[in-house]
Amino acid sequence: APGGQIVSAAEAPVWVLFGGGRGLLFRGEEPAEPFDLGPVGAAKNGPMDNDYRWELSRHGEVLAALGTNSHTNSRRRAAAYLWDLATRPALLRTLPFDHVSTAALSPDGAVVALVGHDRQTVLAEGELVTPLPQLRKPRQFTPSGRFLLGDVVWSLVDHTSRPLGGATVLAVTQDDLALVYEDDPTKMPAMNRHRFALRSLVTGEARWGAEIDETTELVRSLFGHRGGFAVDERAGLFALHLD
Repeated sequence: APGGQIVSAAEAPVWVLFGGGRGLLFRGEEPAEPFDLGPVGAAKNGPMDNDYRWELSRHGEVLAALGTNSHTNSRRRAAAYLWDLATRPALLRTLPFDHVSTAALSPDGAVVALVGHDRQTVLAEGELVTPLPQLRKPRQFTPSGRFLLGDVVWSLVDHTSRPLGGATVLAVTQDDLALVYEDDPTKMPAMNRHRFALRSLVTGEARWGAEIDETTELVRSLFGHRGGFAVDERAGLFALHLD
């Protein structure tokens, strides 16, 4: 749709089309189901509101509008909004936290990581809220659900953290290998050169590194939310789309 946006589930034929302040839910070959986008759809820019990003859980059970670092709307709004797509029509749930920073959805849609009232990261799972002071600004869960990425890599399995060392995570495979943009350790610090590297989130080990030519298009794709990245599940190749 012109001016619209589409998000899809990773492992199910479920996708959502946004436009005109409304959502259209598609499940396989079933007829499209229109549903209300609540406060997000009612905003000035509707579902294109930069204050939120859209995400579907792995199997399409939950749709989430997740807070970003953007604050273009002066109205007081929530850190995240969730739609239970297992119900018909989809049922909206508003998380009882103000939008102050980023939020992330777990792959199964059961947990939202967000910044709470005291600017401390918490994990919200239904009515259960668990503080997570070791991590600031939650950005994303890994596809495996074993790690949460923010200013550090937080293990949800053994509750330990590993520093990112200033690296930017671009994409993560199902077996927790991360494509990162980082300082190039083979160059002198004064040269301010960077590289792509594939690192294990479990050990921090670099599997390989690749020098890059830092063009204007690359910088826009990395930091301007344009273009995209994908990593081959065999971890030998990655694709970079510059838009």
